[in-house]
Amino acid sequence: MSEDQRLQRMIDAYADGELAEESVGELNELAKSSEEVRKRLALTVVAQRLLTTLGRGPVSSRQIMETIALRAPRVKKPRPRARKQPNSGRAHHPAVAVTIVFVLAVAAGGLLWKNHPGKAPSADPASGIGPAADSTVENAGERDSPRRADDNRPLLPERNADPRGTDAGIVVGDDALSTAPGFSSGLPLELPDPPEGEDLVPPATDGSDEPGFVAPAASWPKPSARTGETLVPAPPVMWVKVRVGEGAPVTPGDVEALMQLVDERLGLRYGTLVRPIDLVAAAPSENPVLYMSGHHHFSFTSKQRRVMRRLILSGGMVVFNAALGSEPFYDSACRELRMILPEIPLQRLGPDHPLYHAYYDLERVPHSPGVRQSGYKDEHPWLEGVTISCRTTVVVSRWGLSAGWVDHQEENFRTVDTENARRLGINLFSYATAVRAWAKRRSHATRFTDRGTPGSSRMFVAQVMHAGEWRTRYEALSVLLHTFNRRTDVPVTLRTRTLRLTDAEVFNAPLLYLTGHEPLVLGEREIEKLRIYIENGGFLLAEACCGRKGFDRSFRALMKLAFPEHPLEVVPRDATVFRIPNPVELLGVTPSLGARSGSMLMAPRLEGMKVGENYAVLYSPYGLAGGWEMSQVPYADGYEDPDALKLGQNILMYAITQ
Repeated sequence: MSEDQRLQRMIDAYADGELAEESVGELNELAKSSEEVRKRLALTVVAQRLLTTLGRGPVSSRQIMETIALRAPRVKKPRPRARKQPNSGRAHHPAVAVTIVFVLAVAAGGLLWKNHPGKAPSADPASGIGPAADSTVENAGERDSPRRADDNRPLLPERNADPRGTDAGIVVGDDALSTAPGFSSGLPLELPDPPEGEDLVPPATDGSDEPGFVAPAASWPKPSARTGETLVPAPPVMWVKVRVGEGAPVTPGDVEALMQLVDERLGLRYGTLVRPIDLVAAAPSENPVLYMSGHHHFSFTSKQRRVMRRLILSGGMVVFNAALGSEPFYDSACRELRMILPEIPLQRLGPDHPLYHAYYDLERVPHSPGVRQSGYKDEHPWLEGVTISCRTTVVVSRWGLSAGWVDHQEENFRTVDTENARRLGINLFSYATAVRAWAKRRSHATRFTDRGTPGSSRMFVAQVMHAGEWRTRYEALSVLLHTFNRRTDVPVTLRTRTLRLTDAEVFNAPLLYLTGHEPLVLGEREIEKLRIYIENGGFLLAEACCGRKGFDRSFRALMKLAFPEHPLEVVPRDATVFRIPNPVELLGVTPSLGARSGSMLMAPRLEGMKVGENYAVLYSPYGLAGGWEMSQVPYADGYEDPDALKLGQNILMYAITQ
């Protein structure tokens, strides 16, 4: 047997969970020293998981390799067309690029086998990208994501604020929780009552007399037809453009132009449809991504809102584009979302959101002179989103994107410049496609119900409600508690509650759980109550869901503000929390984190704050909740499902026994 065949057998065994323990270390060392091994490992594992997800039964090594090599069939005439290669300016670790493009291609129905067309990656230790030559499993988890020299990313969560925010990274106010959603179970498909205390009556005019209105362009370039290739059968439809009101759609040919860019730059071909809003169905299979663009105020009917809500909660996605940056359309989109999804806040997407890194890295983008004249001087893109279970289901673009897709800019337009609008469009497509495949898989996941009643005497774990996206997953805690009771036989039945830090019942909870993606927003009273809770024997488990840096920075700022005398410190490898009830030495990680760190196995990384001899706070900078639900999202930096559960069970055991 050749060395190459032996290596592939080791990778196949790892993908099947059958690799002997002594061989795991050997494979890890090979992965750290060889770019080719990392690439083959990432592709094999992703292919194996995707084939299994598609319900093809037992997956053989032959099927995996055939899947990796497969390309979408094309009928070419009269001859193959040369692909354009963009000057992307992206510097990405190759394993990340290959894995993300591969996941995208499988989800789309046509597999793509090529590297990212950007700059060549660097494995130089000084670059911050790729593993250092002397990297080890022990220190792999300590490397942060790549950062540029000019990177300055603490955030403010206000929708119209500079997303770089304040030095502290956490906003303290008098009553930050006044607008926090208060639901305690999964979101129902039925349209809820409008939020109390908000004036959601549509404006009396169409907004054309308002200062922020930008009129439609007098003319647009004629959409260019695709030439050189014909697909049989017709390509599938991923984006559906929705026509709101009478007349022709805004910015003719914009979605078609975006799909042509997808074809040219990603090698994937999709068709488009234009539908009146009344013909839109709530089935994501018919409308994977709904796209709406406009200039004027608009208002949905109750029936249309019900359809939108069901579509979003069933796995679809909606994109609102303020055409040419016209403010009335943007205001109407925000108002309608408060009525369609009042439980979830619309938040500014932070610079580390996966959407900005799904294909191109886009933390800063140039804007048109019209944007600067409006008073917005920043170079961060302005996208807002509604995120449910780690999936951003709705995206609102404050500044126009479609003018860039069709390559038509004028001085008064309030838009993103042409090339960056195109890159944002490619990223939107990539993100929507990957998370759609994940959402379809997750819809079949096992759900656990916490059947506790408010009057039960059982102990409970309290999830902390805050003004942002406080519940990133709806089933995670229930699954963790269910598996904990089965694994440990501890004679204590734990249930879940949702509480504000200012609620008196917080002091009856042995454990608080705090998580999020974007920065925390806590009031002064909440911070003081947290401090009293911890100093009186309480325990806090915090997690940066999906490994997001916005939450990470603000949580660290919170700890410094609330407990300046008790710094966070790395929990040593021999700590009790890593031994009982599960011996935890190396954990499997998501492909994204594995490619970033250079290994698909990593020593667990927890940080803690001690009060006395024991930890009163344990914090994971990498995602756990997605693993507890057995469905980590494609772009998450976190631990794989079984290992996330093991670590979570250990943390629970530590919390109730120390």
